[in-house]
Amino acid sequence: LAGKNLIDALDNIYEEHGYAQESLIALTFEGLTGKDKIQKIMEHFRSTPNLEIGGQKAKVFTDYKSLEKTNLETNTTEKVDMFSSNVLGFEFESGDFLYLRPSGTEPKIKFYTMVQVSEGDLATKKTLAAEKIVVIEKEIHKIINKVSE
Repeated sequence: LAGKNLIDALDNIYEEHGYAQESLIALTFEGLTGKDKIQKIMEHFRSTPNLEIGGQKAKVFTDYKSLEKTNLETNTTEKVDMFSSNVLGFEFESGDFLYLRPSGTEPKIKFYTMVQVSEGDLATKKTLAAEKIVVIEKEIHKIINKVSE
C-alpha cells in the first residue's frame, strides 16, 4: 500500500474482497395519520418475515422488539441478547441486509439497505451495487405506498 492514497488503498480492498454500498431512505409522515402509517408499515414488515425484495429472499429475520432471530431456511428461532427496540432486520440469501426502524423523536421511518457485490472488476461491482440498491428502494416504496393507503 506504500505510495497509495486512502482511496486507492480502499479500492484495492474492494477489488480483492468485494464492494459494499449502503443507502438510507428516511420518510416523514406528519400528524396522527402519519403515526398510524408508520405503525402500519412496521406491522406489515413484521408480519412478513419471509420478505422477498429485489429478487432476493430473506434467509434470516430479526425482530429487535421481541428479541427473536429466525432462520427462515431451518425455521429455527433464537433469542437476541440486547435491549428491546422497535427495529426489524432482514438478511438475504446474497448477504445483503435491510433494516427498518421508526424514529422515537420524529415522525419518520428509516430504511437502511446494505448490499455487497463480489463479482467482476471494481467498476462492475460499483455499478451492480448501485443497481441493486435502486431495485430494492423502488420495491420498498411500492410496499410503503400499498400498505399506507
